[in-house]
Amino acid sequence: MSNLQRCFLLCCKVAWVAWAVAVIVGSLLPGPLLPAAPVSDKIEHFTAYFGLCVLPPLFLGSRRQILWSPVAMILLSISLEIAQTQIPGRTFDLYDIRANMIGAGAGFVVGMAIEKVLGQSRELPRLRHLTEYRLKEH
Repeated sequence: MSNLQRCFLLCCKVAWVAWAVAVIVGSLLPGPLLPAAPVSDKIEHFTAYFGLCVLPPLFLGSRRQILWSPVAMILLSISLEIAQTQIPGRTFDLYDIRANMIGAGAGFVVGMAIEKVLGQSRELPRLRHLTEYRLKEH
């Protein structure tokens, strides 16, 4: 694997972790501390879970991990909504979960499309297979 490919995979992983931390912290902030949003909170939910599901197809190693990643993010979404019942100024909202699910699905589809395009590129062989190769080396 070239240094460029290693750097790309690392950047995807770091970006995903940062995004996940932002989503979790934002979901668990007390209501009074939340900044006023210029858009609907459903758009925020869609965008948050789109971001969580667009990157995993680029860096996860196996087809099984890739297919389970949006399911895991939806379970995270439900868990955070339940946790919000214990946070001042926050409530459980099924419509938030619906927006999260739609965002997760859309992000997953886009992530798979990006992975396919990058995988057909001459410079970057299928990224998922690079990760599998790296795991088999050790």
